[in-house]
Amino acid sequence: MGARRLKLLDDSGHEVATRELGSLAPGRQSLTLPQDLPPGRYRHTIEIKDANDAAVPVTTYTTGSVDGVYFKNGEIVLRIGGSEISLDDLAEIENAS
Repeated sequence: MGARRLKLLDDSGHEVATRELGSLAPGRQSLTLPQDLPPGRYRHTIEIKDANDAAVPVTTYTTGSVDGVYFKNGEIVLRIGGSEISLDDLAEIENAS
């Protein structure tokens, strides 16, 4: 069986958390980060491999509340927590629930 793993990296590229994802159905999945992470900026990698150990391509998205909107280098940027997301990279807006 192939690997299914989420890795969380800090600003220095050091791995701070890993979660084995187990069996995943095809399609959209939602994952939450560990609650005990200290405040900071993180990036993630997702590694999915099939039964033949071949990499399976994935697309990841981040969710959050928009804290601000501003122009930067001629483009509209959304601030979500400590992250900057270009409006061109936005996939969906929905009501907070």
